[in-house]
Amino acid sequence: MKTKSTLLTALPAITLLIFFLPAIFTTGCKGKTPVDEAFFFTPIDPIADSLLREYELHTRGIVDSETGIDTIWAQLDSIARVTGNRQLKARSLYVKSSLYDRAGDKDAYVNALDSAIAITDSAKYPYDHACMTIDKAYDIGNSWTEVYRRLQDPLVIFKEVNDSFRVSHVYNFIGAINHVFDDDNGAIKNYELAVEWLPSRYDFQKFIGYFNITISLYQQGKTSEWYPRVDSMKRSRFLDEGERFNTVTMILSYKKSGNVADLYNAYSSACRPIDPEWAKPYVLSLLADYYLKAGDRDSMIHYARMMRGLITPAVERFGYYCDILEINGRLYEAEGKTDSAKMANMELAHLKDKNNALHDAVMVQNELQKKEFAEIDRTIAEEREREATWRRVTAVAAAIAVAACVWFIVAWQRRRHRRECMMLESTLEQKERRIAAAEMRASEKDRALAEIAGDVRDIKSDDPEVVARIMSTINVNRSGDADWEKFSLLFGEMHPDFADSLRREYPALTTGDVNLACMVFLGLETKHIARLLSINPDSVKKNRQRLRAKLGLTPDQPLDLFLRDYERNRRNCHR
Repeated sequence: MKTKSTLLTALPAITLLIFFLPAIFTTGCKGKTPVDEAFFFTPIDPIADSLLREYELHTRGIVDSETGIDTIWAQLDSIARVTGNRQLKARSLYVKSSLYDRAGDKDAYVNALDSAIAITDSAKYPYDHACMTIDKAYDIGNSWTEVYRRLQDPLVIFKEVNDSFRVSHVYNFIGAINHVFDDDNGAIKNYELAVEWLPSRYDFQKFIGYFNITISLYQQGKTSEWYPRVDSMKRSRFLDEGERFNTVTMILSYKKSGNVADLYNAYSSACRPIDPEWAKPYVLSLLADYYLKAGDRDSMIHYARMMRGLITPAVERFGYYCDILEINGRLYEAEGKTDSAKMANMELAHLKDKNNALHDAVMVQNELQKKEFAEIDRTIAEEREREATWRRVTAVAAAIAVAACVWFIVAWQRRRHRRECMMLESTLEQKERRIAAAEMRASEKDRALAEIAGDVRDIKSDDPEVVARIMSTINVNRSGDADWEKFSLLFGEMHPDFADSLRREYPALTTGDVNLACMVFLGLETKHIARLLSINPDSVKKNRQRLRAKLGLTPDQPLDLFLRDYERNRRNCHR
């Protein structure tokens, strides 16, 4: 029972140790858990929080805000002025910056963001700081290296709070940066992460990510991967939701299947005002080239003339212009316009030389940029690994300290328990010696009185009353109730409630049975018990048999062991 008490005393420390164990092995390990939520800012003021939440829902396209953003900003600003809360002021400036952004006032937009960042406590409000920093990173006035670096810390914070929407946007932006520097593998990896992190409600954004991945695979020439994607994109309900989606999808479908119907669909889409200027002449060049291959000269000439009429200096700046020139040269040759064909081919050759020279220079620059990005990734990874290692070391040290405390407490309790046991054993031995001494004195006194009684009986006295009086005095002073009372008091000190508990559990026991049980429990021999009770040893044996029967013992169950087990179990139950 003392062991149980020791464990109970040490339980708080053990619980603390168990609490620390998961931290030791999971420190620095964070998994992706997309959450379909729209508000992750630390609560400050109920009304202001509600306004900011409405702003977030509106800007994320979840609901159409009944309150204009300008009204949200004005109310936020008024609350910030009344309360004097700096972070509410920072949040109102953050909302105000989006108003300037929508109005196209770039300088005011940047100034409002800078002011919001300046008064934000990044340690107390890391999510606020991350949102503002990420919007500042989208300002392409910075170098791409600086933009890439600015995206990293907010990305970690958005993951920690499980803002899946913003995590996706950051990955999408990183993918776009990879695409700018011809890192198609990096672009695909980050576009895929962007799609994975998007909550389920953002179907349109998922389609955009899917579209971007398909374009990157097409540019890498991975037909086995982009072919099946085209069929999936053609079935999307979002084809007409933005520029290029339908046009490019139908162009890719034509390049996969050769079905001219896809080109007509692409041309119809390219005629929309939202599509880029290169779309119509490029699709028309593909149509003319299709009919050239099909031998339909009239259709070829028709679409060739339409295509040539749409070529402008703006179109010449796009990458697709090389494809248009190459097709145009073939068309001139088919029309018998040799000089025009030569001029188109010369322009194509010149443009290719120019593009190749630019491409070589850009490739050098791109490689340098990729190395800078890789260095940033390596540096950040090392810093995070150091932080994770430090957290693990701290957790292990804390666990060791807790374990040491537990060991100390348990060791101290065990020493105290050992001392208490030794004291109890010493006390028990002393009392048992007192009982044995009392029993011996009683036995000796009984023997002496018995001898005197025998001598008195042998005396020939003429006065029987004198002999009777002497015998009465002898009997009164022999061991009896007085000696048993002393024995009972000593036994009660060592084993309190033993006798009463035995009487309650076995109501059939008499007082004599209980007294006999106490002496058997102490291990007294039959002759000693007979002397204490002033009865014959044979009577003690008969009484033992009667006691065994009342306790329901089998022949192979020792009476003394049964009584000791009974006392041990009784004490354990009470503790």
